[in-house]
Amino acid sequence: MADGTDRAAELSPGNDRKQLGALEPYSVELAPAYSSDENAKQLIAALDNGETIRGGRHQLSRGQVVLNGEVVPVALKEFGREGLLKNWIDQKRGSKAERSFRNALHLFEHGVGTPEPIGFVEHWEHTRLLRSVYVCRLVEEPSDFREELLRLHESSAPCESFMSLMEVVAEGVAAMHECGFQHRDLGNQNILVKKIAPDFWGEVQFIDLNRGRVEPVLNVAARARDLSRIALPSDFKRIFIEMIYAPEVVPYNLKGLELRFRRRYELHTRSRKIRHLLRTLQQMKNSPKPKRRYPSPKEQFVWDPRTAQPVSVMVRKDRKKEASWKNHLLILRHTLAGYVPSRKRQAAFESIAFSEPVVMNDRIAVSIDFSEEFEGRQMALSNELGNPPVHLRFYHHEEEAEWQRGIALVKKLKAQGQAVSIALIQDREAVRNPERWANFCHVVIDALHDQVDFVEAGHAINRVKWGIWTMDEFRQLMEPVAVLKTRFPHVQFTGPAVIDFEFHYLATALRCLPEAFKFDAQSLHLYVDRRGAPENMQGKFATLQKLALARGIGQWSGRSGDRLVISEVNWPLLDTGVYSPVVSPYQSPGIRQNDPSVREDEYADYMIRYLLITLCSGLAERVCWWQLVARGYGLVDDSCSDAWRKRPAFHALKGFLALMRDARFERKLDSPSSVHLFMFSRRSEDFVIGYAEYDQGVELPFSVKAASQLEGAKMTEVDRRVTLSGRPMVFWL
Repeated sequence: MADGTDRAAELSPGNDRKQLGALEPYSVELAPAYSSDENAKQLIAALDNGETIRGGRHQLSRGQVVLNGEVVPVALKEFGREGLLKNWIDQKRGSKAERSFRNALHLFEHGVGTPEPIGFVEHWEHTRLLRSVYVCRLVEEPSDFREELLRLHESSAPCESFMSLMEVVAEGVAAMHECGFQHRDLGNQNILVKKIAPDFWGEVQFIDLNRGRVEPVLNVAARARDLSRIALPSDFKRIFIEMIYAPEVVPYNLKGLELRFRRRYELHTRSRKIRHLLRTLQQMKNSPKPKRRYPSPKEQFVWDPRTAQPVSVMVRKDRKKEASWKNHLLILRHTLAGYVPSRKRQAAFESIAFSEPVVMNDRIAVSIDFSEEFEGRQMALSNELGNPPVHLRFYHHEEEAEWQRGIALVKKLKAQGQAVSIALIQDREAVRNPERWANFCHVVIDALHDQVDFVEAGHAINRVKWGIWTMDEFRQLMEPVAVLKTRFPHVQFTGPAVIDFEFHYLATALRCLPEAFKFDAQSLHLYVDRRGAPENMQGKFATLQKLALARGIGQWSGRSGDRLVISEVNWPLLDTGVYSPVVSPYQSPGIRQNDPSVREDEYADYMIRYLLITLCSGLAERVCWWQLVARGYGLVDDSCSDAWRKRPAFHALKGFLALMRDARFERKLDSPSSVHLFMFSRRSEDFVIGYAEYDQGVELPFSVKAASQLEGAKMTEVDRRVTLSGRPMVFWL
């Protein structure tokens, strides 16, 4: 077989690497560490003694070979025979076994993960390749990127596990590309990952290398072609690519090239059954069982405990593609129907804002979780705040044991005289499995119907990451709630918990409730578009105008009591990384654009100003602050598990709650539009809380006995001419 020998010698990267001989009828080449005739003979003898791992056209088997006097477990991949044309091509460029071997040697020499290459065996008959086998060291208990992703989905693993797996694989891909190797078939199944511990992975190894190419330097197009074969939902793909290039930013043209190659590959994949009709029919005959597949991106629900929310697995463009036009038309119809009457009612509510006294007791609630390890510490913090009302979330995606822990905590809080409200929070499974959702609602409400101030049904229904894609699905989720309302008419149900300034969803959701059911009060997650101060305008709407519009929509709909609860609000904090709700689940390299995060002192100031506007206006009945303990947005930082740190906002809220105990808001005093003065009475003393939207000198319209910060001691000898800033001050009259 001189022709095959000469060609192999010509292609070999170095003569010291080659051990090729005619051991009739086979030719063998071995890696430098195994270069000997004896090893070649042992390898040939083991070809037909392996145990089949995977059959099919290209067979994979496992066996043992004595190499250098040591028994080595090996994997043998035998490639199927090719037609005349491909045989002729293989004579020129090398067989699949030979290319697999040479590419594996290249990766192995550059320290890039691949099963250790041992050699390849060929049997040529003139120009016909009758047999070709690539041999490498066996990877024990192998798993691959595809299998691990499937396992994470099936076990409802947290987002952090997905990110950890993706990061390990991304580092491996980056190393492979840096050594000048383009895989050209980089499917998830061709990336082996070594599992070290549950949801913790080590070395990445690349297999099925026969299509690969070695270049001095890979250009962006070559890298993009490889990345187009990775199967991940679009936003996870974006993150994965950023991980590969971190800490540098992704080349500007890679995204477009990757998309082009991906579309080309999708077309190639769809046409495979036509191009290889006979092979497809044979595979269908031999493999009647359907393959395990990833859930569609629309059905994926990946929970991120670091931010207590699911993550969006798709970029916005793909989410829009999945949206229903029927649902869009439904929203448009109800928005148009309610626009004029709701805006008229908005004007009426604005005109009465701040005009009526408001008793401030129990107006501010703090959200906590009921994780077992933190329960006692959170209760101590709540006690330090003066035991304000508590808001707890019950999650459908958790196990019933967690629901029971929450039920026990609510009863404990109620027994010690603390007001409690709860939320029933859906996931995608709640839509897919309405029986389980109904059971969840009944378990919680059956136990707590006489223990809570109100029950919020539904959560951020206008964000598809929380599982709801259409208003029909929302109506379906409200069916068991309507049944419970009939059964327990005294329970105060609130909803629909639309998040942010998207009141077209609010109008539609209220009009799409089950027949004869209405909420006792509206509940909203009313953020300030997460853009700075609560007085900031979003179009023509600041916080006050949004409150008035929400009340107007509720009144117009006729499906909600004339009350409003803000059940979630906070500001994301700077420099909290993946624990921030606007950064998770991965902190992208480069400068963040339009980052709404704020400093801790700003957070404290904005919180008090938000509470003053929402509650003193009389337009909101209660504000539930999300949440007490959270690294990225909470009143307390738990980044050090042994030493929680109370942020400025904790101290500000502690002082504010102490001031509001038994206090009554009386009126908002006349002042320039950028200055805000709120007058309160409490037992035998009156006080004013004032601030300005920007630093300025102000002549106070009242005499002052003393002044203080919310969390500070009183200061006497205060002149009526003061400088106000964004930090609220207390003036004692």
